[in-house]
Amino acid sequence: MFGNIHEHNNQSPRNREAFVRVLITVAVWSLIGVQVGVSWFLHTFVASIASLVILEILRFVNCAGDRRKVVLWLRFTIKARRKLIILAFLSVGCGLLWIYTSTPYVIWDGGFNLIVHVSSDEGPLSAVSCEAESSRKYAELKFQHLLPPERGGWSATAKPFTGKPVKIFIPVSGTESMSGRALTRTQFELLVVIGEFQDGRRVGKLVEIPDGRVSHELQISLP
Repeated sequence: MFGNIHEHNNQSPRNREAFVRVLITVAVWSLIGVQVGVSWFLHTFVASIASLVILEILRFVNCAGDRRKVVLWLRFTIKARRKLIILAFLSVGCGLLWIYTSTPYVIWDGGFNLIVHVSSDEGPLSAVSCEAESSRKYAELKFQHLLPPERGGWSATAKPFTGKPVKIFIPVSGTESMSGRALTRTQFELLVVIGEFQDGRRVGKLVEIPDGRVSHELQISLP
């Protein structure tokens, strides 16, 4: 009887050591999952099951040939199975929650009308053009060379310019999860404004487009 108690007590440090190994394995696999872009819960679930299975195999090998150890191994296996079932349910629940709240489910496209007020202290403007750009490289290129807006692009031209605000459509897109939580939101961020004076001179300005959730108006003074 005392031998069984002693053997059972010796199992506690081993159990703790095995548990620590499982945690280390889970942590390592989780970090690998984050690096390769695979969902955290999937790697955690697989790593947990694999670790427990490996530990059970090693325990069975160590117990082979000793009836008393086999009995203790069976008892531990039953407890491990319970923990595994609980872990499986928790992992599946966390996975479903992650999918429901963090997986892109809806991809939407839209936009808003930006009202641009253009003025100049150097004289009256005969024409004004505004073009929205998502690429800073192309926006700076068009600004430096004062290139006219491309056809079919996101632009607006007032010619002749009467001083009234110029209205231009700014594209916006994003993704949402099944729960309706916004995951991503992108919009065109740069606006190339080019003005032409009555004597033919042209001036331009490169400005940032305000966040459409904050403002739909922009004040610009040329040059």
